[in-house]
Amino acid sequence: MRVTTAMLYQAGTQGILDRQADLFRTQMQLSSGRRILSPADDPIASSQAVSVSQAKDQNAQFTANVTAARNALTATEGAVSDLQDAIAGTRDLLLAGANGTLGDADRQSIAKDLRARLSEMLEIANRKDGNGRALFGGFMEDGVPFVDNGAAVAYTGDQGTRSLAISASRSLPVGVSGAALFEGVPTGNGTFRTAAAAGNAGSAWIDVGSVTNLPSLTGHDYQMVFSVAGGNTTYDIVDTTLGVTISSGNPYTSGAAISFDGMQAKVSGAPANGDTFTVAPAPRQDLFATVKQAITLLESPASTPAAGAQFQTGIQRALASLDQGTERALGVRTQVGAGLRELDAMDTTLSGLALGYDQQLSQLRDLDFAQAVSDFTREQQALQAAQKAFQGATQLSLFSLL
Repeated sequence: MRVTTAMLYQAGTQGILDRQADLFRTQMQLSSGRRILSPADDPIASSQAVSVSQAKDQNAQFTANVTAARNALTATEGAVSDLQDAIAGTRDLLLAGANGTLGDADRQSIAKDLRARLSEMLEIANRKDGNGRALFGGFMEDGVPFVDNGAAVAYTGDQGTRSLAISASRSLPVGVSGAALFEGVPTGNGTFRTAAAAGNAGSAWIDVGSVTNLPSLTGHDYQMVFSVAGGNTTYDIVDTTLGVTISSGNPYTSGAAISFDGMQAKVSGAPANGDTFTVAPAPRQDLFATVKQAITLLESPASTPAAGAQFQTGIQRALASLDQGTERALGVRTQVGAGLRELDAMDTTLSGLALGYDQQLSQLRDLDFAQAVSDFTREQQALQAAQKAFQGATQLSLFSLL
């Protein structure tokens, strides 16, 4: 094969350029710390790296969601804890107001303190998180969820529950609707509610009662109708739903339990002839209504025996209803606590996944510096050799032999 001068120069130049390209590529690898500079360097590893990077980015988003969820649940837990303290304070005030030695003025003073507690509960109900979103508005994040119009407190939010995805298969509730915490709270003992008829003239009052046999409950309305004749006091039990008398002429003993259809309640004091007490399934109402009713009760005069009996019955009912509110708050707080524990576990899982993704990407893309430095040195020598060979080849000439 005849090698022309042009071919000699072309081959020499190409050899130098190839060695320079190899050296430049290794230099870029050393500068970036990456083995793969373009998909052409390793198509399979590049494809795998893209998949791992996407999974890593998704994991980072879940981690951010976990942080946001923890912040939201922590704010909610703090608010519910404050609500429990407010309810406990309200209960203490009611117990103080139930003291029989207090006059109307003293009870009215306690009622003022109860109004302050009511304002505190409203502040908690309308509390916002660090981002200015209402904690208890459901999906309604702006505005005020609870509005006091004087006669009642209206809920303007909804019953939605916000949630955040903390994994590909799990969305965690991070909010509590105001309806779930403050509204629909059972009154009385949670199953039925006792009350004294407005026209009662005696000094007798009734406690909140209790369930003695759950399967025997009928869900009917009842009346205890008292009769006083010749110094003897008896009572009838009437099922007003069916319009039938269950028992009649029962001897009355103050403070003794009166039992019927799986329920019992205690009537204390001296009822007047015709005094009536009702027992009915416990209605539900918002927590604010319970406090407002207690305020009205404390502000009402209780100077007569009959008024005092109405007051005692109302106080017992209000205390029981507040206990139901405490139970509701405790249930919500337990739910929030379970969410925080789940977030702690998920945070550990996501941190482990992030570390695993980093290791996979390192194996796929990162450079072996020891090998790269060795290659760089070798390629430098190869370039120098190519340059010397080209220089030596181009200096060969027949004219130098003349």
